[in-house]
Amino acid sequence: MGRIQGEAPLAGLQRQKAWYSIDWKSDLDSYFEIDPVEGTIATKELLDRENMAQHNVSIVATKVNNPVLSSKVAVIVHVLDVNEFPPELSIPYETFVCENSKTNQVSTIFSMFCFISIFKNM
Repeated sequence: MGRIQGEAPLAGLQRQKAWYSIDWKSDLDSYFEIDPVEGTIATKELLDRENMAQHNVSIVATKVNNPVLSSKVAVIVHVLDVNEFPPELSIPYETFVCENSKTNQVSTIFSMFCFISIFKNM
């Protein structure tokens, strides 16, 4: 899904590596995990835009040789919408297109009904 990278500059050209973790207070439902060495963020389960369109997760980078030094960054995950229930035709249709049809010429019109149920939590 994404990758966090953090390094602490030291004297000269050397850089100190960091360990990565998720601040558990920002991911109470445990949707995400992070590789502590690489900083790669992944989801533990499928995300559903209808349940939550955006997740705010805090990532902590801790200096490897000095765990007292750490830094936190906010990561905002926007969930894209996927149509889990695409419309379906009630019966199979067959149609044809003439080989000499013009571009954008309508050859067949389908009529479809889409039933949507709306549930409200009470």
